[in-house]
Formats: sequence, C-alpha cells, structure tokens
Amino acid sequence: TRGAAGGYQLSREPEKISLWEILDAIDSSPPADDEEPSATNTTMLQIAQQAWQEANLIRKTALQNINLRDMLERLGRSAGIPNYQI
Repeated sequence: TRGAAGGYQLSREPEKISLWEILDAIDSSPPADDEEPSATNTTMLQIAQQAWQEANLIRKTALQNINLRDMLERLGRSAGIPNYQI
C-alpha cells in the first residue's frame, strides 16, 4: 500500500517479500523469458533466444531467493545501524 510520505507500507513481513516480487511490482515491461522462438527465426537466433531464456530463469531464481529482510540486514551491517527505508 502507498505510504503517506510517498513511500510504501509493507503488507507482509520483510522475510516474505522477495526481490523478484519487488522488481516485478515496479517494472511493467513484459518478462523476456516468456518469448517463444518463431519459425521464421534463424537457427542462430533461436539458440541465442534460448540462451537468454536460460539466463533470465537463473536471474529470476536468484532474485526469488533473496528477500527484503536479507537486504535490510546487509544495509544495517554496512552502515552500522538499522535502516528500514527503501
């Protein structure tokens, strides 16, 4: 939900919100990993598209395994004090 000062108020605990969910919520572009190679594409182009699909799946999986609590803890360790602003 949108916060009063232009920020956001979390509707779930930080450990239940993945970075993938955050990026998915703020990025309105269609996911690149849903594209299917067309029959008119060259073999090389199809191979390149498959490689990008694999890379996007790896990226998505990695971002799903990092949650907001992890990021907040990293920020607190680096700054020496807890900071819950994003």
